[in-house]
Amino acid sequence: MKGWQFKMDWALLIRTIFGLCFIVIGFQFSDWLPGLFGSAIIVIGVIAAFTKTGCGYNDHCH
Repeated sequence: MKGWQFKMDWALLIRTIFGLCFIVIGFQFSDWLPGLFGSAIIVIGVIAAFTKTGCGYNDHCH
């Protein structure tokens, strides 16, 4: 069984930076939709990094 600790990889790093950009834009314009979208990107990135599935893993997208 895997623990909750995992190493930062390129796919997660790119998704995290991309998501944080949307969160910052949401705060700057006082709009919740970009912040929600950025948060979803980060959550999906963490899940993908933990399970090693999706684009950026195994050389193909699912």
